Amino acid sequence: MAGKPITVSPYSIDPYATLLMTDEEIDDLYCNRADELFRPYTVIDVITKVYKRSFIDDLKESIKSDQSILFTLFDLTDAWKITAYWINEFRIKQPESVFSLRGNLCPVDISVEVRIKIQGKGVYQKSSVEYRSVQKELRLRYVFDFTPCHLACNYAGVILNKKMSILEMNPDAIRMNKYLLPVLRDSRDYEYLAREIIKEDMPEFFNSSKPYSGMDWLEHMHLKVFTGKFEDRGIMGEYFFGRGTAEVYDLERDKYVRNKRNGEYYGSA
Repeated sequence: MAGKPITVSPYSIDPYATLLMTDEEIDDLYCNRADELFRPYTVIDVITKVYKRSFIDDLKESIKSDQSILFTLFDLTDAWKITAYWINEFRIKQPESVFSLRGNLCPVDISVEVRIKIQGKGVYQKSSVEYRSVQKELRLRYVFDFTPCHLACNYAGVILNKKMSILEMNPDAIRMNKYLLPVLRDSRDYEYLAREIIKEDMPEFFNSSKPYSGMDWLEHMHLKVFTGKFEDRGIMGEYFFGRGTAEVYDLERDKYVRNKRNGEYYGSA
């Protein structure tokens, strides 16, 4: 089941709501920056708070549609018939994902530890009732669709075998953290990611002896680049599409001025 597009994040704007706003209301909406002290959403926050999904309910839905999940977890044979089960413990361990530039789909595994109790009867000895309990680590897989205007989240099911997890299937890929940002640990990761970006966005520069800079990349993307001023020293640049304002350096007046760029696609750095 697909979730609705993200419109409730503190960093997003509902495009449909703006259709009913005046120009003054839209300007005010876009000019007010989000509170930089606001805690950003983790991928777990997005799944549970934005898309209103429940990990336990999703696990139950998987078991309801495929009871062989319980047989695998408990290593049961066909001589058993499961009559009931209970999820007694459920602990979220961590989200797991890898960074990729290819395509708009991003799979994410939510690693969880569960304790499940089952009630079963013997197929041949119908009068006997047994109870078993098992504690297992498994993964719930979600797939985000980052296509513009989609931003959907689909539940893909349960991954019981760790070897089939995203991290195990992509051992050499750059991992992402709980905010779905790539984690670059050393210079090799930076070089690998830079080469992947060039290969994907500007293949004509891949393995080329011609010098290539970030400014070349921005201009190739048809961005207008301005020198900007940022109160937060942790900000290295910003991108604007459509409406937006920024402190932009005015060369003629030799000072920074509040500059509005309606309808233009530009960045400041």
